[in-house]
Amino acid sequence: MDGEAGSSSRFSREEVLRIIHQSLVDLGLPNTSKLLEQEAKITFESAHVQELRTAIFASQWHEALQLAQKLSYKSESMKSRALFLIYRQQYLELLFEKREEEALYVLQSYISPIALTPDLCSLTSLILCTETEDLETEAQWSFQGSKQKLFDEISVLVVPSQILPAKRLESLLSHAVSHQLSQCIYHNSQLTNISLLEDHICSKDGLPLTTDCILEGHQDEVWFIQFSHNGRFLASASKDETVVIWSIHISDEPDNQTLTVTKVQTLRGHGAPLSYLAWSPDDRHILTCGTNSQVKLWDVERGICENTYFSKLKEIPAVCWLPDGSGFILPAEEQQIYLYNTRGVVLKKWTSSRANDFVISSDGKKLIVACQEKKIVIHCLEGHQPSQTIQEIENITSIALSSDNRYVAVNLT
Repeated sequence: MDGEAGSSSRFSREEVLRIIHQSLVDLGLPNTSKLLEQEAKITFESAHVQELRTAIFASQWHEALQLAQKLSYKSESMKSRALFLIYRQQYLELLFEKREEEALYVLQSYISPIALTPDLCSLTSLILCTETEDLETEAQWSFQGSKQKLFDEISVLVVPSQILPAKRLESLLSHAVSHQLSQCIYHNSQLTNISLLEDHICSKDGLPLTTDCILEGHQDEVWFIQFSHNGRFLASASKDETVVIWSIHISDEPDNQTLTVTKVQTLRGHGAPLSYLAWSPDDRHILTCGTNSQVKLWDVERGICENTYFSKLKEIPAVCWLPDGSGFILPAEEQQIYLYNTRGVVLKKWTSSRANDFVISSDGKKLIVACQEKKIVIHCLEGHQPSQTIQEIENITSIALSSDNRYVAVNLT
């Protein structure tokens, strides 16, 4: 019981109290944190750590270094990193105060022997900064708040029994909420304020269960649909060789929202059933492709075809715009993927297995291809880095990339 937070708790009483104490300080309740320390009869921060904090905030770097060397670190490399961070802070403060000679001495005598080459090069270049604003910009460092940031950075390197990592309770709560969101089957991604007072769960009642509108405008099957990036339009591609553009309007009345969908344009003349389309990033153009060897570029507002591009494939599975709208990706041959600009000039080629689907990362740096050979191939759009391959065990029919470019979802048959 003495070592536990409660009779049914599996967590250490002292650890729980330390986290609560830190949170009270973070919330601006220092007096309450002192009362907790008195009642719990626990010293939450050792005299040694308090002296280190005081030395850092007073810019007493010799004392701070001596105290930092006596702490217990997670590894020897982390100890070296902590000492480097202290020297770095000293160096930056000396430059900030226009004490260049002293700063140069710290750089040559203390930082140079322990710093990695990239760190040393970037710190050396800061001597050329004549204005404090330039120094802060180039160093990505701000004098105001830098000492607290230094202490927080050191706390990550030290074993937590000596210094609790900064904002520990906030970190634990964030992990708990993230786990609950990942387990929420019917999660509504539009929710921004998640309460900590109860377990999070979304009701399936929030899912759309009724048909609001039936769109009738094609003469044959609809094979593909896609909303514009601004959400104001919907494009539908059909076996009848046309694309219909629909205008989407939702009334502003919060208690009685109504959906109105209006047919505003029909793109005619592709000459073959259409299985795919892609809106340009600015929503002014659409690329269409399907069961012939052509990709067409359409002006949405005027409803006219501005350009036609040709592939050696009989059926083109997909096309994909660059994030800046300057060009697009097209599988032009059996084992080739081309990068075109909108004028039809080939800018780059990649050798790849035949593609079923592909997507470009939002930063425009990666092309991820779902291949017929049960694998995902990642190509670099910039430079000449080698491609990466992820092998699957089933056929891949489609692929989707998360908005942060970290995860790929694939549909397997």
